[in-house]
Amino acid sequence: MSDSVIQVYPGESEEAKKLLAPLRESIVHKPPFIGGSLQLPPSHFYLFYKNPLRRHVNLANATPDEIEQLTQVCEPASFDHSKEEVTDETRPKRGKIEYNSFSPLLVPRYTDLIKIVRNYLLEGTDSTRQIDIELYELNVYSNGSLFKSHVDIPSRENKFGSLVVAFPTSFEGGVLIFRHDGQEWTFDPSTALSSAPSASESIAYAAFFDNVKHEVSPVTSGHRVMLTYNLYFDEDERASAVDLVSEPPSFPREVKGETFGSRFADLLENPEFLPDGGMLGFGLQNVYQENCLQLKGSDATVYQSLRGLGLEPTLYLYYESEGEIEDHYGTLLHYEPESVCLRDKNLDMFMHEQGGISIIEDEKLTWVTPRTGFFFNQMRTPYAKADWKRAEMETMVGEWCLTVRIGEAGKRLVHSTDAQA
Repeated sequence: MSDSVIQVYPGESEEAKKLLAPLRESIVHKPPFIGGSLQLPPSHFYLFYKNPLRRHVNLANATPDEIEQLTQVCEPASFDHSKEEVTDETRPKRGKIEYNSFSPLLVPRYTDLIKIVRNYLLEGTDSTRQIDIELYELNVYSNGSLFKSHVDIPSRENKFGSLVVAFPTSFEGGVLIFRHDGQEWTFDPSTALSSAPSASESIAYAAFFDNVKHEVSPVTSGHRVMLTYNLYFDEDERASAVDLVSEPPSFPREVKGETFGSRFADLLENPEFLPDGGMLGFGLQNVYQENCLQLKGSDATVYQSLRGLGLEPTLYLYYESEGEIEDHYGTLLHYEPESVCLRDKNLDMFMHEQGGISIIEDEKLTWVTPRTGFFFNQMRTPYAKADWKRAEMETMVGEWCLTVRIGEAGKRLVHSTDAQA
């Protein structure tokens, strides 16, 4: 058997479906939030507020007196975002300042925060929509303050989530806890800041969807200064081409909980899964612009996790078979072929001659996630199909997908180039 012939499942067995289900779930149903740290220019840490005179503070290196002055200006937060009154008087309330009484120089749209929301929180066609970010309020969590578990009620119909930003003030505790569909995740802004390469020049952030129940555990020391922004879809506009093709920021830290990487590692240890080895295919879950395949979101998670396990994932264009060759299901190509005029041969034969990997029935290409069919993830190449009577114009359509070859049970790591003959 030639190395240019790859395995395929025309239909998966029930055993394969059972083994792959947890892996698929970790991609399709990823955590409903993203969190990390982000280094910013010095000017972004300035905050102006009324006290009652106009004052300002540099939150990158604020003194205890400056933080105390800011705290004194705050009003006790008597309501949470779900509009329920906070009745527990035994704990200090978080302080808040309404959006019209302060002005931060941090504008998320002009930082990588907007890219993080688009590329790592949103998926599919949602990542191509225009996003509006609206400043909501400032909160100061002091020793003992917390935020009880709740679900935000959208203030407008097109609100889809929230973005919270914590500045590098001295504090401990105040861990964000997210719960959704019976699962729980945590994000610790204090840890994210302390582990950042330049902690005093960084913020901690978390973006999450409105339908996610969340809370803030008690702050155990210091003061946590936090901004909250509302996230909206602009129904009248689509994201600009500049927003969509600009390179995403570095991949945020992986959240706690069972991840794709750990589930995949467990699968590789299972001798019942592809005991003879084969190739796995992943349909891309995000939309990409032409000539910009900088992976993002769950696609980036898959790629980086596979690399972390010592495997070599590869991007291919997948072309469905025309059905003119028996038991032939498609071809994988590294590149878009040029327009040609085909005489006395079919498209499947042409693809194979171009160095494509033929996918046939007696071998296995297992699709972990199906191809999504997103228009922007496809390459369309016109070609002519001619015989002695006439010529007709056709279009060959290839869709980008991610593939990885795994070896037989006990020898999972293989590093041969997939397209080699």
